[in-house]
Amino acid sequence: MHRTKPKSSAARAFLLSYLKRGCKPQNEVFLAAADAGINKHTLEKSSREIHIIKRKGTHPTLGQCNYWGLPDPYSAKPAEAAPSGDRLREEYGRGYAAGAEAVAHEVRSVLAAIRLTDGQRDTFRARIERAIARAPKSARY
Repeated sequence: MHRTKPKSSAARAFLLSYLKRGCKPQNEVFLAAADAGINKHTLEKSSREIHIIKRKGTHPTLGQCNYWGLPDPYSAKPAEAAPSGDRLREEYGRGYAAGAEAVAHEVRSVLAAIRLTDGQRDTFRARIERAIARAPKSARY
C-alpha cells in the first residue's frame, strides 16, 4: 500500500494554495517553496502528482517565462495512461480484421457479378474466408 509522505503532502498543499489565484512564474514558485522549507525535488514530484500545468513561452500577463498553474477544473479530464503494447496490438488487429472484412465483401460482390461455376465460386469464397480468419493473427506492427 502506498503511503503519503508528510513532505509531499506539505508540497501539494503549498502548490494548491500558492497557485489558486492564477499562474506564477516558475522561479517565483521555487523561491516561495524554498522560503516555506520545501525542497525543489519534492515540489517537482508533487506538482506531477496533482497535474500542475507547466508552460514555457509567452503568458498573457506574465510575459516570456516558464510558468506554473492549476489545471482548469472544467477542462477535459487528465490524459489517461498510454495503452499497453498488448492493447495496441489488439486494437490494430481489430482494425485490420475490419478492413479485411470490407475487402472481402467487395470481392464477394465482384464474384457474384462474374460468371463462374458453383465450384469455382465456392473455392474463391473459401479462400476469402480463410484470409479473413488469418487477418488478426498476421496483424503486426
